[in-house]
Amino acid sequence: GFEEKKTGVCALVAASEYNENDLKITLAKYTDLVDFTYEVNEVLPQNWNALWEENFQPIDVDGQVIIKTSFHDIKKIYPYEILIEPKMAFGTGHHATTYLMIKMMGKINFKEKNVLDFGCGTGILAIFAHQLLAKTVIAVDNDINAFDNSTENIVLNNIKDIEVLLGDEKYLKDQQFDIILANVNRNFLLNHMQHLSNALKPDACLLISGFLVNDKKIMLDCIKQNNLQNIITLERENWLAMYLKK
Repeated sequence: GFEEKKTGVCALVAASEYNENDLKITLAKYTDLVDFTYEVNEVLPQNWNALWEENFQPIDVDGQVIIKTSFHDIKKIYPYEILIEPKMAFGTGHHATTYLMIKMMGKINFKEKNVLDFGCGTGILAIFAHQLLAKTVIAVDNDINAFDNSTENIVLNNIKDIEVLLGDEKYLKDQQFDIILANVNRNFLLNHMQHLSNALKPDACLLISGFLVNDKKIMLDCIKQNNLQNIITLERENWLAMYLKK
């Protein structure tokens, strides 16, 4: 596994699978492209669940939404509260893109709308859409971990009528929604913007994130080519989210 940090990338591998010679051969291929250094550390066994709980902090979005786990004791009352048990799926709310999507959703009227959360991860966005009084909410992801974690989190929030599906972009065919949420990645958005646009009803909206500030121009060009209009752009920690209208 890999974890992006401000100072570089942390790569995690089981000690039994680590081979110093293989690492050197691989890194040697990139020495002409970029200067870098690396160090290897052995992580001793410990109670990872307890460590995770100790370091997992609740997320406050503009004082309106609190994203927390069952072991957090939050005294303050928020208009919206989302409970999650993050495991292997992406989207705990700590990443800037999830935060931006939650913030953007708060600016939109979801009442009685048909919503699709495409690439649902932990299901946070689908859960929030339901709390914002969406008529129907469908959550789709092609990762089994995301499917399982979304299903678990939806139950945790005492919600019964969000449909979770294990699927991919093929699900966008012959479907139309009032609102589509797509917190995925730049390449997927560029390659499937037409599919996303086609899956929107007239005058519907598409909320996207998962790309950087440097990607703004190429994203705007793609948006224009697919008959979409950028209404709002939000930025956090060099990541962007956009609210698009058809």
